[in-house]
Amino acid sequence: MPLDFPPWISCYLYFRKLRVNKVFDVIQKKLNLFFSKGLSIPLKHILVTDPQSVRCTNMLKEKAKGRDDHKKIKGLKRFVLCTVTGIVEKVFTTPANTSEKVGLLTGVTEYYHTKARNKQFKCILADKGFESKPLANQLQRLGLTLYSMKSTKRIKPKTKWDYEQNNLHNYQNKQISKLRWIVEQVFAHLDNFRRLIICYERTTQSHEAFVKLACIRLMVRK
Repeated sequence: MPLDFPPWISCYLYFRKLRVNKVFDVIQKKLNLFFSKGLSIPLKHILVTDPQSVRCTNMLKEKAKGRDDHKKIKGLKRFVLCTVTGIVEKVFTTPANTSEKVGLLTGVTEYYHTKARNKQFKCILADKGFESKPLANQLQRLGLTLYSMKSTKRIKPKTKWDYEQNNLHNYQNKQISKLRWIVEQVFAHLDNFRRLIICYERTTQSHEAFVKLACIRLMVRK
């Protein structure tokens, strides 16, 4: 701790109280309502999501860690739900070896049952990794519609219907990609915080709290 700070045990005590009482979630909700005042009605109902693999230290419990073979990273997979203005609405973590579909469903279900959630969101935009009818049906039960980018590799155009289907998927992917860059911008902002590049915490709850603090700082600066 810096010398002009109180003892670390006092700082951690207040930090833990704020985290357990979900004060950071309430602050995020208030700031999100402030930033969404000037948006048109359709854009207020949209959430954008994507995961980010983050390395972690040996201090984190083995149950919370996993290995992402695609990116060759051992640690966490950090999911972000943000609005079209780049304001983070929800952050949750899973082991890095967790499937993107399972992680999204678990986090959204947990967010759906929290009191601090914003009930105005109706749809989620995601990339091709979330393309799944069972996932879309389960999110539909929670009142959310999933719009994921479609993979066109499976379609081999032979007939007129195949060409129309391929063109429809390409058009849908272009429309989704116009807003999906926002979550990548959020990841770029989070990488500027030294404590978030690697998970140094002992628990995932503390890491999520530091991500929320970083998001609150970005919103206040805006």
